[in-house]
Amino acid sequence: MSASELAHIRRGRSSDDGTHGRVPWGVILRSRSILALCGMYFTQSYGFYFYITWFPSYLRSQGFSSTMLSVLSGLPLILSVAADLLGGLTTDAISQRRGLRWGRCGVGGGALAIAGLAILGSAASQNPLLSALLIGVAGASANFLLGASWGVCVDIAGKHAGVVTGCMNTAGQIGGTLSPIIVALAFNHFKTWSAPLLVTGLLYLAGAACWAAVDPRDRVEI
Repeated sequence: MSASELAHIRRGRSSDDGTHGRVPWGVILRSRSILALCGMYFTQSYGFYFYITWFPSYLRSQGFSSTMLSVLSGLPLILSVAADLLGGLTTDAISQRRGLRWGRCGVGGGALAIAGLAILGSAASQNPLLSALLIGVAGASANFLLGASWGVCVDIAGKHAGVVTGCMNTAGQIGGTLSPIIVALAFNHFKTWSAPLLVTGLLYLAGAACWAAVDPRDRVEI
């Protein structure tokens, strides 16, 4: 690395040695912003695991050909590649122009709200292709917030960002673990895909609401 690159890395670094010492779990568990982040990420991962587990089965039940099934089943992940990159650029750009509240919470909450509405639209649609496309849009929109989600952990926790992102990601994995189980139970009970889609859409909207409790300007002193 060049001297200019090293200077860029060191610029803005705090004067401490970079270690966080003992983890103050009590402070973390009492933080409204951190708890809201965990709740939000639970819903985001819940939806993501639907795309990588039951979505192909959903498409197969709609009568798509093998070619269309292959294309559509990968659509949420394909669109998410662009959404993830664009979301990171967007959250940073808006944060610089409008502040962290808009740049993080506005982007994160808006992305999950759009994802929720898209999933609910899919559940209500009678057109199989439109339903599949709306699910693809929902998957991309839900991943649009990843830059904001991980960025706000740094905004809030600073040198303890690793601990906070670990908490957030653990909550997400809990949602991901429960997702395929709940989808199967809902489908088997109601005998329709609208039921698990409705649950996913409502969870996305709940996750969007969680962003209202997050304040990236409120630095947690831990």
